[in-house]
Amino acid sequence: MVSDKINRWLTLGANLGVLIGIAFLVVEIRQNTTALTAAAYQARSDALQDLSMRVAESEVLATIQANLHVRPENCGEFERNCGVFNEEYFQSLSPTEHLQYKRYLLANVFRVQNLVFQYEQGLLSDEYHDQSIIEIIKSFMPLWQRFDIWQRRSLVEHLERYENR
Repeated sequence: MVSDKINRWLTLGANLGVLIGIAFLVVEIRQNTTALTAAAYQARSDALQDLSMRVAESEVLATIQANLHVRPENCGEFERNCGVFNEEYFQSLSPTEHLQYKRYLLANVFRVQNLVFQYEQGLLSDEYHDQSIIEIIKSFMPLWQRFDIWQRRSLVEHLERYENR
């Protein structure tokens, strides 16, 4: 009789220990998910700052970027994708300038591919995806095409899946 009570208490204690362990794991997983999400947003921010600083610090890249797209006067201050590609300026780029800007665009493609991957892994929100990642793809796609950045293919496919959902 006493041993039955002891066994029941031991079983109850073991079950309680398992439940506490599971609860602890749930809390740990949530904290890890939050940390991964924060790290993903920080990595995105760092990559964007790095690319922006490269343009800011390079007279060549800044000049190309400033002249490659011409914003008509009727573009609103915050209107995206309003610029017109300046074909004449594009044709005037030296082979070195062309290569420099193409490498910048290639780095940008890889950054956006990484953002898509992070989104697909659940580390970036739907809102961020729809309002930022998709808009970035749409705004850079003409440049990626014009500079023949073939790595854009996965982003074209992602954009098509997004538009067909």
